Amino acid sequence: MHFGELFSLHLPPSWWSLDVSAICIFFIFLYSLRKWIRKQYLPPGPKGWPIIGNVLDLPKEKEWLKFTQWKETYGDIVYLSIMGSSVIILNSAEIAHEILFKKSNIYSERPHLTMAGELVGWNNTIVLRPYGPSHRYMRRLMHQSITPEMWPIQEKASAKFLRSLLLDPQSFREHIRYMAGSIILKMTYGYDVMKPGEGKDPFVDLAEIAISEFSAGSTAGAFLVDFIPWLKYIPIWFPGASFQRIAAEWRKDLEKMTDTSFLWTKKQVAAGTAAPSLVSIHVPEVKSSEEEELLKWAASSMYGGGADTTVSAITSFFLCMCLNPGIQAKAQAELDQVIGNGRLPVISDRKSLPYVEAVMKELFRWAPVAPAGVPHQLTKDDNYNGYHIPEGSIIVSNIWAMMRDPKYFTNPDEFRPERFLEEKRDNSPHADPLQIVFGFGRRVCPGQRLAESSVFLAVATTLMTFNIEKEMDLVTGNSIEPTVDVIPGTIVQPVPFPCRITPRSRKAIELVEKAVF
Repeated sequence: MHFGELFSLHLPPSWWSLDVSAICIFFIFLYSLRKWIRKQYLPPGPKGWPIIGNVLDLPKEKEWLKFTQWKETYGDIVYLSIMGSSVIILNSAEIAHEILFKKSNIYSERPHLTMAGELVGWNNTIVLRPYGPSHRYMRRLMHQSITPEMWPIQEKASAKFLRSLLLDPQSFREHIRYMAGSIILKMTYGYDVMKPGEGKDPFVDLAEIAISEFSAGSTAGAFLVDFIPWLKYIPIWFPGASFQRIAAEWRKDLEKMTDTSFLWTKKQVAAGTAAPSLVSIHVPEVKSSEEEELLKWAASSMYGGGADTTVSAITSFFLCMCLNPGIQAKAQAELDQVIGNGRLPVISDRKSLPYVEAVMKELFRWAPVAPAGVPHQLTKDDNYNGYHIPEGSIIVSNIWAMMRDPKYFTNPDEFRPERFLEEKRDNSPHADPLQIVFGFGRRVCPGQRLAESSVFLAVATTLMTFNIEKEMDLVTGNSIEPTVDVIPGTIVQPVPFPCRITPRSRKAIELVEKAVF
């Protein structure tokens, strides 16, 4: 009997059933064994419950603080299971650079956010748009509009900001918002916001509403539908479907922000009166409705996302100056020595003002605008340092922990710009806030250069002309200690705090009053 005849034997059907069953059991065993082995090599993390995993371990707000606590227990890379999905928390800038930069070809996707992305519509913007040709096209459009030729727009907005501070210092937070909004609106749409004292600008208000809703909707753990996506099929009238009603309202606000300004610029282009901007330059080049849609959402991404980082950082700057008068005095001394008192600082002065630059860097480190970052998603299985990272894992960069890593920043809770000027400082990217707080790899914020220059300019011009101090209690005569805390969200801002803003001198007042805008 040769080998092939073995398979021509007539065996009872029960034997074949037994063989098939045995083979199935064998493969199920192999599959289970493979899963078990891989699980042994997952990064460490808190033990979860069956099915729901670590859902109950996630706080509803300020999740970066919990992640930092887990760092002390489990280390720089932590594993969570959320309703069957793998979540990897990176608490180290070194690991984030190693994974998200060097392996960006598989770590550049965004996770699907059902609430903010799908139901509200933010997945149309560059922040949540899937990585691919349309994402790269939008990113290229945004990069082309952020050039040194736009510096005069920022400097003009800064001059308006100083005038507003002089007229109404108590409303400094509103002035910051208007300055940031005016820069973005001019660069993106060629639109000039209302001047100080003319009232609220409708376009600035539209952006503020939509951005605050995005921050609330994209916060980890804020909406159950992000953990149980099939809930999105529940009709809006169904009891308990309040998230559907919220999403519908927020979607209207996002579309209003996106469409109103875009149509305004298109009308200006048609009339031949449009100022140079991202939209006005590219509208005549559009060849299809698809391209126009991408241009519209690229503009919306700049409009909605370009101002929030700037607003957060500059508001934190005022808080830091209240708390650190000695640092304020050092920066003012450098400005007086380098600039003099005959003009305001401009962006091209940046290289000549190392201490002011260090203040800006320390500002981004001490008060990161997105403490938990914006998550990435892994597109295929990977291994790092012996750990298995499953395909589809959501990757969270704990920027807060990275910016308070004592390995790179001694006394990390202290606001100390001098750390960036020391001769023996660490010059690696792991110790540079500007290479961390704006994200990693192919998902680095496309508006980083704009945010840096806007914050630098605000810091330099404000310190050149004003003193920022703690407010005084009129009854006791004592200074009021500001609360150091943030309003939770994806993008955070300091909670409201009082401060006293006064001109440094008569010459400073003259500088502000004669500033051309």
